[in-house]
Amino acid sequence: MVITIGEAIVNKYERQIQLEELYNKNQLIPRIKKEFIDSELGFEQYFLEAGIDVDFGYAVLTQMALHKRCDIPTLLGCVAHVLEDAQASANMLEQCVNADLLDYHEDLDVLIVKYEIADEVQHELDQFQFPLPMVVKPERLTENSMTGYLNSKGSVILKKNHHEDDVCLDHINRVNRVPYILNMHVVNFISNKWKNIDKRKEGETLVVFKRRKKAFEKYNNTCSNVFNLLNQETKQFYLTHRYDKRGRVYCMGHHVNYQGNDWNKACIEFAQKELVTYQRQHNFQELMMLKLKIHQFTYSLDIETGNVIANEKKGDRPVVDLPTKLRVYAAYAKQEKLATAYFNGHSYAKVFGYIVNINTGKAVTNPDITSKFKR
Repeated sequence: MVITIGEAIVNKYERQIQLEELYNKNQLIPRIKKEFIDSELGFEQYFLEAGIDVDFGYAVLTQMALHKRCDIPTLLGCVAHVLEDAQASANMLEQCVNADLLDYHEDLDVLIVKYEIADEVQHELDQFQFPLPMVVKPERLTENSMTGYLNSKGSVILKKNHHEDDVCLDHINRVNRVPYILNMHVVNFISNKWKNIDKRKEGETLVVFKRRKKAFEKYNNTCSNVFNLLNQETKQFYLTHRYDKRGRVYCMGHHVNYQGNDWNKACIEFAQKELVTYQRQHNFQELMMLKLKIHQFTYSLDIETGNVIANEKKGDRPVVDLPTKLRVYAAYAKQEKLATAYFNGHSYAKVFGYIVNINTGKAVTNPDITSKFKR
């Protein structure tokens, strides 16, 4: 199915289904394999004549089209599942080399691709091999095998960790329904950067550096294509999310993702914006005050200045006596688990310039203790 970008589709749900079909069509390994199966070169007949297992032959062609170059152990690891026998796989790979399905460079000890997929297919794969953001609100998840996409089943749990035990689907449903827009100013005028992409890392070979740089350029170009597609498709979009096995939430956009680098984050904005202001000065001051209770007394501590206020029935009053302030500082250190030093069975913390015993609230000057807080 060929889709013309920007064609008028009244029903966004129909468009969403079309985009999902494009994604399903372009799952990387199956799509590359299909190119070889449908090729006019007649690979299957060639495999049979050369005594090569058909599935193994297609797996080798697919992996080489994907990797371009790789060493023998890497390729064997990628195709070992076909024959499920290491020695049989090694022997079959040697037959593939002898049958001229791929090249072997003896000096570099690497295998080199011989049959590649067409440029237009590679372009489509780059653009659609990862699921795009949704142009409609994701479906509400009611079971772990749902993804939020209209026609795509899978798992709400990443990788091969799927289970049917309880996970918090309410949270996934909540974050899935947050609408976003692209910041096209950032997309069009701010350049993406990867760390150390302009120079070789220490100990990095020129070949590896060029490969890394090429990967960056490919990712950048695909990002541009996906952003332009998305900008023409819809004014706002939705991102789906999944858990990892430890319960952390990950955004599923590969090119459009607020969990990427600084540039990725800057490209995305909330569709529904709110201006947050402090209408009264004391609102901000209240945010900086921490309530602490010591025995039957309550104090407020300004965590920026160290000022202490006693909260009494007849009204608040500033605390000026040092012993009381130090007890409040000690309670603060204990409650907030500030960095402490341990000496002779007691714990000490440095708070607002004072080193205090966090249990008694008394200041200390013992050099054996104070030296522990010197940088």
